[in-house]
Amino acid sequence: MTDTKPFWEIDHPYQAPEGNYYANHYQLQDSREEFDSFQELLDFVSDLDVDYNYLYRWDYVAPDPDDYEEDEEEIPEPHLAFCYIQQRRGSFLWLKLNSPSIEDEAAIRAYLEARWEYVKRTWAPLV
Repeated sequence: MTDTKPFWEIDHPYQAPEGNYYANHYQLQDSREEFDSFQELLDFVSDLDVDYNYLYRWDYVAPDPDDYEEDEEEIPEPHLAFCYIQQRRGSFLWLKLNSPSIEDEAAIRAYLEARWEYVKRTWAPLV
């Protein structure tokens, strides 16, 4: 990655969905997971084959307090979303890291950079 901004300062256009828009409740089961630490997320993905679980994007989401009225529910905490397509299944896997820690930035960046190298290999024939 050539951009050296911290992940929480990168503004991606739009955001990936939390699953397949056309899937019903039963089809979405086991397609979303939440983690309270990056280590928990790493433990979960450690057995995932990179070919079958293709990380196609990531998003840092920090809800804007101006989008919420005083009488509305509590403003959600920022989170980091890891968006995968499970290529053999044709299904999505959406992992949410709640309130990512600044201390984990280097580890998060290393994980994302490794997946970026994989993406570049899949597109290499066009370069």
